[in-house]
Amino acid sequence: MIFVDANYFLRLLAPPATPHDLEMANRSAHLFRQARSGRKQMTTSDAVQAEVAYILTSPTSYGLPVERTVRLLRTAVEVRGMKAASKTSWLHALTIWEE
Repeated sequence: MIFVDANYFLRLLAPPATPHDLEMANRSAHLFRQARSGRKQMTTSDAVQAEVAYILTSPTSYGLPVERTVRLLRTAVEVRGMKAASKTSWLHALTIWEE
């Protein structure tokens, strides 16, 4: 099982600003595709989820709207290979945050 830290989520979900960012985005996307197909299993923590949400919506970072951030995070969390005891809680929290 692979522990996915904030960098994997941010590279997957945030727009790449440099060629290096694009390379990292491609690597992250590859991992998430493997998890979506069931070839890899991964997990993360509540703290990582909160960090990613904060960075994506922060006006000093990416400044994404909450609705878009929720949509992106929900897609990443719902990946078939994402295994976590609090997965249902994360999805519920995203729904509450969006409302």
